Amino acid sequence: MRTRVPSRRYDSVRQDWRAILPYAKGSLFFDHTDKLENAYVMLSVSLNEAISLRQNGDGEKANQEIVVVGELCSRLALRINAVLHAMGQHARHFGIVPNLSLLDATIFRASSASALPATAISCVNSCCRALAIP
Repeated sequence: MRTRVPSRRYDSVRQDWRAILPYAKGSLFFDHTDKLENAYVMLSVSLNEAISLRQNGDGEKANQEIVVVGELCSRLALRINAVLHAMGQHARHFGIVPNLSLLDATIFRASSASALPATAISCVNSCCRALAIP
């Protein structure tokens, strides 16, 4: 027996993140999340391999690996673009404005995360603003 979760409109990003998705939406979310995570992991592993090869003095193999990294980066970018486009279409179709919370550089505490360039945060924030257009 499947229970139906009532549709709700939340006032904050935190409430949206903690809400239980209906089965169909949850399946769609996890399917896309898996695809995005797989694409990211493949890119990350290949990039780490290219960097390691370069640091170990094997520039020729590193250059070959970078060709693969470029293709994997393009694939990830296409997947992200498709998700953002679908979200924008959904918002326009239903006339809703999604709850968004812009990134704040002060919340990144890890040493590697604190080096996150301001331009990257600005880029993500711009995407969030673009999605807020109904």
